[in-house]
Amino acid sequence: MKLLAQVSATAICMMLFSTSANAQNVSAEETQSATPESGISDIVVTAQRRTESVQKSSLAISVLKGEDLVRQGVTNARDIQTVAPAVSINQQGAYVQTNIRGAGDFASNALAQLAVSYSLDGVVIGQGSQIGGNFYDLARIEVLKGPQGTLYGRNATGGAINLISNRPTHEFGGYLTAEYGNYDAKRLTGAINVPLAESLAVRAAFNLVDRDGYLSDGSDDDKRQAVRLQALWEMAPDVSLRLYGDYAHTGGKNGGAVLWPRQPGTDRWTSYTDPRNVAALNAGTTVTVPGLGTFPLQGPVAPDTFVDNNSWSLSAELSARLGDFATLTVLPAYRHQTIDSNGYLTGFLLALRDNKAKQKSLEVRLSNASANLKWVVGGFYFNENASIFYDTFSVNPLATVIFQRFNTGYNFPTYRNKSLAAFGEATFSIADNLRVIGGLRYTEDTVTIQGRYEDHSLPPFTQPDFILDNQRKFSAVSWRAGVEYDVGPSSMLFFTASKGSKSGGFYAASPVDNSYRPEYLTAFTLGSRNRFFDNQLQVNLELFYWKYRDQQLSAVGFTTDATIAYITRNAGASDPRGAELDVVWQPTGSDTLNFNLAYNHARFKKFNLNFPAPLIGALRVGSDCQVPAAPSLVGGLPVYAVDCAGAPVPRTPEFSGSVSYRHVFDLANGGNIAVGGSGTFATSRFLTSDFFIPETKDEGYVLLNADLSYAAPGDKFTITAYVRNITNNAVYQGAFSNVLNGIPALLGVQGTPNFVARNIGAPRTYGVRATLNF
Repeated sequence: MKLLAQVSATAICMMLFSTSANAQNVSAEETQSATPESGISDIVVTAQRRTESVQKSSLAISVLKGEDLVRQGVTNARDIQTVAPAVSINQQGAYVQTNIRGAGDFASNALAQLAVSYSLDGVVIGQGSQIGGNFYDLARIEVLKGPQGTLYGRNATGGAINLISNRPTHEFGGYLTAEYGNYDAKRLTGAINVPLAESLAVRAAFNLVDRDGYLSDGSDDDKRQAVRLQALWEMAPDVSLRLYGDYAHTGGKNGGAVLWPRQPGTDRWTSYTDPRNVAALNAGTTVTVPGLGTFPLQGPVAPDTFVDNNSWSLSAELSARLGDFATLTVLPAYRHQTIDSNGYLTGFLLALRDNKAKQKSLEVRLSNASANLKWVVGGFYFNENASIFYDTFSVNPLATVIFQRFNTGYNFPTYRNKSLAAFGEATFSIADNLRVIGGLRYTEDTVTIQGRYEDHSLPPFTQPDFILDNQRKFSAVSWRAGVEYDVGPSSMLFFTASKGSKSGGFYAASPVDNSYRPEYLTAFTLGSRNRFFDNQLQVNLELFYWKYRDQQLSAVGFTTDATIAYITRNAGASDPRGAELDVVWQPTGSDTLNFNLAYNHARFKKFNLNFPAPLIGALRVGSDCQVPAAPSLVGGLPVYAVDCAGAPVPRTPEFSGSVSYRHVFDLANGGNIAVGGSGTFATSRFLTSDFFIPETKDEGYVLLNADLSYAAPGDKFTITAYVRNITNNAVYQGAFSNVLNGIPALLGVQGTPNFVARNIGAPRTYGVRATLNF
């Protein structure tokens, strides 16, 4: 809190300065609706279920406009972190893992709960594997930081990321963009908008991507096809209906990983399926059985991974103005997905997944925005069914014939998640320049898991079969309160407090101990929004302090009946605190400078791990963890209750930020040439919660990018040349460790967990993009 108080004083001083920097006073109504005639243009968002300027909002928010997304190459979820501060996104296989300011998830299967809520045009996306196919023909992306429980509900403890597509309009037009780059990258995307009648318009968009993999085995490729169709019918002056449908397919070899530490003769993008890495895994990941000898655990690993991810959705949005009282919004939606994939995990030869997910949702809202009172009330229904066939093969080092060298385990869980919620939020003007905010949401979740686990391993690696049939109910109250004060006509000071929750659930393990409770996050934010010098300079500052409790953390470990599983526990508590500064300077109509800097001090106040005694040597010298003198018994096996309080929160660098500059040269023919450059950086951070292993720590990175474009008169067409990651730096985004492997711990003998697999970002890429507008 001392940090918060110190920087709060800075913000107040800034507000005092901003008052003197403005020479005129306007009414609150004018302040709320004014649009600058010159200088920096306003960015309009709908994150609070109403249209408003970011500069008039007390949300902790970053907004990425559609044209900037194209120019900066944001074509998937992972790219968001290169343009939004304090955001870390990794993709493990088909699943997107998102962390904002120290709150996030390590979701890697259909049972996982997201900590950052994703939505497309107001419809929540329940599965992390359904996010990646939607990054085309977007008007903007809204990144909301901190708990959004009042308006977004469950699973928005870390924040929310809203993808907003371009909607149908009543003007004919469209565009076609073709792109080619290294790694044989080919992309063709486009959209067409057609008014069919005075009150009816349709918009169709598509996206085709075909790129070779960045890694040596061809993984980390990009093979996507997607199409989106919308129709807008304005059936009356105050009534409209928007119909929406989309389909997306992702194929190819799936996301890959590299081995760390690197082996001699390999480079930074050498896949861990490379024969040199496989040999190192076999030599370094062994089990020693007294009287029998030392055996490799890995076995052969081949570069034959794949993903076949198909999803489609249907939705509708009915909007009707009910006189002067309110606007009614009804948003029903259905999403469907099937996904087949395989991949190699450390400690396993092969992991096969066959997932299916069906999602139904309905949101009904009433809202109004008058001069003194803006309010919204509503209800929300969510019903998701997910089924998983999960098959893992690992090596049986004691077998004497080839046929017996594999241990297999099958998991057949069916997961049902039903959620009901009622919510409301209002902003009331006490005076022309003073407003108060209050919001409340009540949520009830019913989570059910059914299925069975079959183990076909050979002794001594056999685990017991079990039946999954359990249900739990959770309820949560989320809230938001705050105050907004207009210090001047172009400056606002605000303070908000909010609380959100992430639902409890199940993981696929023995029903003796396979559930976890909800997690909760309470956030306090002090911020300011400022424009100076006739809208040429924008300075926004946010200070935050979070209280994260019952934090859900996932890792491979033992259940209480000695079953090995990927376990989710309420193992953590942390208090992230920090500040974000965002500056935009537009000294002329041709020059724009952007700068943002984020500081985040995030360490665990509580983090308890149950660590198998045979592998306690993995806790290296210098670890923040405290190991008791003697183990306790869990299911008859010796386990150390390790206390890791004080360890840094993973994927949360202490400092991160970016800077960019763009200049536009106007030409005599009415066209222009634009040149731009940008840089992004982050300091060191741990890539996974196995932070006691040095190999999971990344030392930070710097990314440099540049682009040069020509726009014809009237923007009839544009041609752009670009290069990203100019210095070819390796940016590691996630990791999964080889700490347990399961087999040595089951035997009660020593294993050698020497390696981790790291997910890595794109190397240097360059290409040419051409867009035809019509």
